[in-house]
Amino acid sequence: MGASAHLGYWVAAWAGLAGLVLLSQRRRGVLGSGLVAAYVLNLALNHWLGGAIYVQPGYLSSDPDIVALGFQQSTFALGAFAVGVILLAPLLARRMQTRPPDVVSISQESPPVRLYLLVGLAAFIGVAVLPVRVPTLEAIGAQGWGLLIVGLGLGCWNAWRARSLAFLLWLGGTLLLPFVTIVTQGFLGFGTVATMAILTFVASFSRPGWKGLLATLVLSYMALSVFVTYMRDRSQIRDVVWGGGPLAARVDQVTQTVGSLEWFDPSNPDHVDRIDSRLNQNLLVGQAVTYLDQGLAEYAQGESVWNGVLALVPRAIWPGKPVAAGSAGLVSRFTGVEFASGTSVGIGNVMESYISFGTAGVLVAFAVLGTVIGTVDSMAGRRLRESDWRGFLLWYLPGLSLLQVGGSFVEITSSVGAALIAVLLVARLLRPVTASDVTRHMVGTSPALSRV
Repeated sequence: MGASAHLGYWVAAWAGLAGLVLLSQRRRGVLGSGLVAAYVLNLALNHWLGGAIYVQPGYLSSDPDIVALGFQQSTFALGAFAVGVILLAPLLARRMQTRPPDVVSISQESPPVRLYLLVGLAAFIGVAVLPVRVPTLEAIGAQGWGLLIVGLGLGCWNAWRARSLAFLLWLGGTLLLPFVTIVTQGFLGFGTVATMAILTFVASFSRPGWKGLLATLVLSYMALSVFVTYMRDRSQIRDVVWGGGPLAARVDQVTQTVGSLEWFDPSNPDHVDRIDSRLNQNLLVGQAVTYLDQGLAEYAQGESVWNGVLALVPRAIWPGKPVAAGSAGLVSRFTGVEFASGTSVGIGNVMESYISFGTAGVLVAFAVLGTVIGTVDSMAGRRLRESDWRGFLLWYLPGLSLLQVGGSFVEITSSVGAALIAVLLVARLLRPVTASDVTRHMVGTSPALSRV
């Protein structure tokens, strides 16, 4: 009997673990910023959905046993992540809250939404028009997209606290982000991840009840419908976008796609195949499990983790740095699958954890991830409610870089490093920042809350 025989139970267990983590964020006294929920939802997009479609009788697009092996590892990963978030992160966050209550200064000022939006937009556009590729500048400039996420999220925060109808306008702008990235880059994923991050951020302070759950289900169905329609027309869209077509032509193509929206139908094999082809990381994980079990490759023994540490060093300081973003070579090495030149393949957090030390590597890596993301989520949430905008940015912007479920550790760590530099640069627009400022905000011992 193959591994797929019990896939339905694994899918149910995965959903139960996800629900446990999400419910833990609604406990009294938990002041988060939505990062934990965003990571779980991203993990679900990359693993749970791809496993669930194979529960359908007769669906055999790929070997279901291979998919099931990969799905099992993602379930172990989520379980370890839950331990990190629920048990370990609160302990670490509590130890980091060393600031005496009498020195906490609560600002009544609104967050600098316009500053974050303007700087983010300028950086986002600036990277696109750079005449020469400068990796370090590109990495920092790419954080402009993160600043746009921060700006939109804080715009929602402002409007919600003021009980203003502008809250709906900010949410509407958030829901348009996937279409913005399609028109500007030809990609749906970047905008979708950004939208989820903002919506989970909003949920962290608005605490929606059953109406929020209903809205989530409706939005999820809409998102799946947009996805299968986008995948249908992706080649035409990218021909226009990547071919340098004018903005009007890009918008026209996307408008045509939206105008012929296909409502997601799980019984439609074309729809399910589109999900399986792009939202099923389990297949690659399962192939890696099989490949390593057969002795066709040696375990990486933490090689990619060490490369992630090296990635923290800017290429401007170390031009010959032997690591670079991108996972296709690593995936081929541990699955035996060769990809066409230029093909973008994400190794994903689950597979990269497995190729180092097997299931033990997955458990340890995701317990650490859960602890780190849970702590960052908590610290950013506290800074938000204290109106410490600079402290919030210092935790939240790097935290967004941790949401790269389908990326590599090199991409995550280099992105976190770039985010920290971006925070310092943004803060300098108002006043000089020293290394001691960063230390005080990270450990929570600042005698007064600075404002950005």
